Amino acid sequence: MKRRDSVTLDLRDARSLDDLRRLPRFQRGVLVKGALPLILLVSVLAVAAYHFHNILKTPPTVGVLQTAATYNSGGLTMRYAHTEGLDRPGMLYDGWSLLSYAEPSSTLTLDGETQPLWNAYHGVKSNPAARQLYTTISGDGWQLLQVATLVNDATVTVAYTFIAQPQAGQASPAQVTLSMPIYATTSTATNTLWYQPIIQDATFQAQLVPVAPANAAMLASGPAPQSVGTLTLALSGPGVAAGALTLGALHTIPLANGAQGNWATALTTRLTLAHPPADQPVALGTETITFQPANASSTGGPLPIVTPAS
Repeated sequence: MKRRDSVTLDLRDARSLDDLRRLPRFQRGVLVKGALPLILLVSVLAVAAYHFHNILKTPPTVGVLQTAATYNSGGLTMRYAHTEGLDRPGMLYDGWSLLSYAEPSSTLTLDGETQPLWNAYHGVKSNPAARQLYTTISGDGWQLLQVATLVNDATVTVAYTFIAQPQAGQASPAQVTLSMPIYATTSTATNTLWYQPIIQDATFQAQLVPVAPANAAMLASGPAPQSVGTLTLALSGPGVAAGALTLGALHTIPLANGAQGNWATALTTRLTLAHPPADQPVALGTETITFQPANASSTGGPLPIVTPAS
């Protein structure tokens, strides 16, 4: 049996389909067999690159559901949504909306340059045993870690750690500020508002009233509304400074007894860090959210009229 000699072909041997047809049959087979795997490999790599680019731009998830992860303790629920801007994380009590972190409006400012967190690269992991969610948010020369923990049936903590990752020849930022808007409504419930909100130092507190913000006018000229409980958010850690908590628009309504009631649905926390070292995790701060229900059935009682601190 005769052994065929191996043949090495250059694609330039066949510049067109006609050229390919004019090649000897053996050379045609070698060319086609050699070129097709290369074409398929290039196509697969192109599709994979496009796929993973879009996965990274849309925050990926590891170890949790693609739609949302939910942990419960008693009546308290911590929810993390992967495809929505709200609930990153969000908290509810017996179905009543407590608050929701709104990442599309959140920013990280490095030496005066503000970067939206929503446009950065994300990674999400969960630890169901510890009822924790880990979110890494990475940008050009930095990484932010958010760890949300459902501690018990009354408490959730959200902790932030910053890592400066300067490129070769670059210095770490002199100042870093994380700004995180928080709303009263979650993506699954818009049935509450914060009544008589107060900010004192680094602590926010309000009564939770089971009235949708769109229906707040119904409280005017009526009795003091019923509360389902007291919501508190306290900041702690090295990133806490003066003005770390600011309240959104404060709405005033007259009550039947001549007093005034106030309500709000938005709050912003700010954590600031100076001169973080390169490639070392540094704690920014922790937000501790607690909810004390008015009673076991969450029906509540009349609220005291308290004038918010100016």
